[in-house]
Amino acid sequence: MEGFIVAKEENNVDIERGSLLSFVYGKSKRCHLHKHEYFEIFLIIKGSITHLINGEKQTLTEGTLALIRPGDIHTQICKDAETHFANLSFTKKIASDVFSFLFESEFRDRFLKTKLPPIVFLNADGKVRLLNRLNELNALKREDVSGAKILLKSILAEVLPLFITTLHEPFENDVPHWLKEVAKKMTLPENFTLGVDKMIELSKKSREHLSRSVKKYFNVTVSEYINDLKINYASNLLISTNIPIIDICFNSGFQNESHFYKLFKSKTNLTPKQFRKEFALSINI
Repeated sequence: MEGFIVAKEENNVDIERGSLLSFVYGKSKRCHLHKHEYFEIFLIIKGSITHLINGEKQTLTEGTLALIRPGDIHTQICKDAETHFANLSFTKKIASDVFSFLFESEFRDRFLKTKLPPIVFLNADGKVRLLNRLNELNALKREDVSGAKILLKSILAEVLPLFITTLHEPFENDVPHWLKEVAKKMTLPENFTLGVDKMIELSKKSREHLSRSVKKYFNVTVSEYINDLKINYASNLLISTNIPIIDICFNSGFQNESHFYKLFKSKTNLTPKQFRKEFALSINI
């Protein structure tokens, strides 16, 4: 890729404190592609941006959290005066310390070697929590260098594990970003329990367009995709709680008990009761 500038760590990070936090408001004035020599996370607080990253173009909307790594080439283009995002850059040394604490080398390598950097979607509570933590960092006195580093590492220790799910996902680079984003939102019980109509609403696509895309990229129907989410959620409740099975059925978004039993057995080869007995032996419920 040509036409980029090199963003050096010493020019874009407060080296002594290990990080630099900024908040960006409104339309972009300059949109230079730049190649990173440091790490960065940014959170879309309001509105959306066009993100050019490693030769790809993405539209990132409110609640999206992205991790940019050394070697990534990107820029954020804000076309709306109402757009607002937070940007936290931090040194390779800080990143190395936190990665070593959190992850085995396998995960460090996967964070660094994927073509596109990881992206996750935060719900409203998650977004507020992260903003509160960033504001804590912003509120520290300039001379409190050691406090800034400790707080920064604690924030990153909360944030970086959020990206692990993206490293396990069977998404290929050609999956449209809007579909990846919808898939992440649909992992929340507040969404998948509402079924197909909720997925259509989140996608802002027609039912037909969504159905074609899910089939093309995930090789399942929309109903099958959502049922898998429901069964996975029900499975976790069965082995980690003593909630009655009938309540788990409805809490997972099923409206019919017999359908739940039939689908659960087709996916696991066990009835819900058998599944709980088989896998809940090691926990005290």
